[in-house]
Amino acid sequence: MSDAADFGTFLCRHLRESGTPGTPDFASMRDVARSDVIRDTERKWVTSPGTPGWGRTWLVWDRDPRAAGPSPARVGGYVEIRGPWAPAALHRVELSIGMDAPHRGHGLGRRLMETAIRAAYDLPQIAYIELRVFAANERARALYQKLGFVDVGYVPDAYRFPESVVDDVLMVRRLR
Repeated sequence: MSDAADFGTFLCRHLRESGTPGTPDFASMRDVARSDVIRDTERKWVTSPGTPGWGRTWLVWDRDPRAAGPSPARVGGYVEIRGPWAPAALHRVELSIGMDAPHRGHGLGRRLMETAIRAAYDLPQIAYIELRVFAANERARALYQKLGFVDVGYVPDAYRFPESVVDDVLMVRRLR
């Protein structure tokens, strides 16, 4: 299986966890087609930075603890930076991150984000990194603030799920 296929499997599984009993909402959608994720990921990965629609993803690899014997590696988390489609906005990237529960709270997300921030900084055309985070996700917001992101916008009633209404926060870090 390709890295994009493994990432597609992870992302579909990860998004389905959002808002399940005992897990807070952390994703704006909960169901995506794996084939769409694979197609979009492969397209982003072969598109040159600075070109509309480009993207780069860093993956955390894990062994499946439920598998008997030597288990195959699987994706346990990721961070991604994506360039916009609008040529006039190519000085910005959007960052997203997701981690399986066993990897949260161990500093791995911070290290992944630092890697993505460094990669964005190494691209001289990138001046800003932006991300969106649910307002109630205080732990993530605190990490993002420690990494230099500041709140620049608040969207009340951004998402309506069957069991909750979620506000969203736009955060930005200036690189240059």
